[in-house]
Amino acid sequence: MKVENVLHCSFSAWFPRFQSVTLESVVIPLPKEVLEYLLDDGSLVLPKSSEPVSNTTSLNRDIQDEIWETDDTDTAEQPSFPEFDACIRAGIQMLGGAVFPKLNWSSPRDASWMAFGNTLKCTAPEDVYLLLKSSDFIVHDLTQPFLFCDHESGGADKEVDIQYDLVLRKWHTIDGVGEFRCFVKDDDIVGVSQRDMSKHHDVIDKSKQDICQDILHFFHSKIQEKFDDDSYVFDVYRTKTGKVYLIDFNPFGPVTDSLLFSWEELQTKLPEEDNTDPNCENPSEALDFRSVPHYSQVLPPAFSRYRVPTDVYDVATGQDPDKLVDFLKLTNEQQKAELSSDDER
Repeated sequence: MKVENVLHCSFSAWFPRFQSVTLESVVIPLPKEVLEYLLDDGSLVLPKSSEPVSNTTSLNRDIQDEIWETDDTDTAEQPSFPEFDACIRAGIQMLGGAVFPKLNWSSPRDASWMAFGNTLKCTAPEDVYLLLKSSDFIVHDLTQPFLFCDHESGGADKEVDIQYDLVLRKWHTIDGVGEFRCFVKDDDIVGVSQRDMSKHHDVIDKSKQDICQDILHFFHSKIQEKFDDDSYVFDVYRTKTGKVYLIDFNPFGPVTDSLLFSWEELQTKLPEEDNTDPNCENPSEALDFRSVPHYSQVLPPAFSRYRVPTDVYDVATGQDPDKLVDFLKLTNEQQKAELSSDDER
């Protein structure tokens, strides 16, 4: 994976070409002062707002006011971006009153638990700020977009002048049963995966041939040979009527979640000879279509780890053995103290 592969997947790089087959969106250049605000590792302080905002934001404002009232030791200064706020409001209004935000590559899906209703739906600037400011995915976009790139292409050390954008996308209530990730190698699909691995859907099993046929037709008519790279990943949403919409592009490499595949197998896969034909007899086999096969094989929600402190997650999953050892030692000491206290009685 090269630096240019990542840049080609930046929203503003592909959106003009595929605007007719994706969700309606508004792109707003990110001012320097807003970029600095998002990178500030201080307390979560939302910018001032010059107009009344949504119920979601009102709740966030109440919580924030309570924090300020109870914290007498260190009150952070509240920033203000009136011109940028006005651009956000105009974009939200243009898109029907509700949007979900993202930057060049990522949306703040890991921070949805911070918002009222556990959703990315935004109806006011402060909804947008709260999600962006709370997201590790956004921090990655801003600080390490080329982390997994090859060293010969500059990798993480390459200095690239990036124009960061705030992207507002028209809000739609999307059923996870229709979300799929498609892996393209050498301009042919080598795999398709269900996006939401935390659920099993009988309807996917029953409709997988139709799903693959619709995705293949969409790929050949709207995507193939039109993107800047030969190998890439694209996400789609398929409605109940079979209409397919492009959601996003991602680099073909470890920076992108391989879902029900592994990157080792994806990078060595060769396309089936008949997967170029949407009318082939078994499109799901030709595409190597994968979904969660049974209720017993679902995985934890993808972003559940972001809802708990890092130490708790590391101990629970065993990803940091030292923390697990420390936790067991602490538990053992507490048990000994309790036993000693009982003996004294």
